[in-house]
Amino acid sequence: MFSPFTPPPGRGFRQCDRRTVVDTERKFIFTRLAKVASSALTATLAPGRGDEEAYRRYRKKHLRPSGLGIRSAACARGYFKFVFVRCPYDRVLSAYLHKIGSDERKRKSYMKKAPELFRKYGPQPSFREFCLYLESGGLYDNKHWIPQRSLMAIPPSEYDFIGKIENMDEDLKTVSQNISSLEGRRISRSGPYTGASEKLARYYDKETAAVIRRVYREDFESFGYPGSIEGIE
Repeated sequence: MFSPFTPPPGRGFRQCDRRTVVDTERKFIFTRLAKVASSALTATLAPGRGDEEAYRRYRKKHLRPSGLGIRSAACARGYFKFVFVRCPYDRVLSAYLHKIGSDERKRKSYMKKAPELFRKYGPQPSFREFCLYLESGGLYDNKHWIPQRSLMAIPPSEYDFIGKIENMDEDLKTVSQNISSLEGRRISRSGPYTGASEKLARYYDKETAAVIRRVYREDFESFGYPGSIEGIE
């Protein structure tokens, strides 16, 4: 790959490539991180109405880094590069509630995607068991809980803007200032809502919080999230 695309060493390039939107018309690069409102953000960026239909069309149309030639990749150095991130505590719990702790149909579909989790803990793993599974080797089994830094084809220091889902509406204004076609557009809320940020104290304890701090250390450090959860430690 050519600058600015430099995925983390030792990580799968394919995932980084899939999560990277390269818009050569509007000259921006956006990293779609799983469980960070990626569907809503991509729909908002899509030309036109910014709805689900526009989102589907845009996903098929936009380029990935692997689709760029040498000259185009070099030109992309000057594009506006941005990403939105999420507190690891919220993101992990959201992934669990949506994929593992949800209805039986959804959970069964993940028995094939995270077989070791269900083999070790049975058909209904608890959140504590899910955290232990992440620490014992399951961290890279699925894009919804792979560390955010490991899904980025660009080093954090080289992004022009790193927004946070916790400050989505305000941070989207900053993005809009750099992409003229987005002026005045608000986030297109879509996808499942798990309410993870309001449920932290219900699911976390000192043990599980410590596990998530350890396995997502790079995310906490790279994006400036606090290591403690109010009411837990």
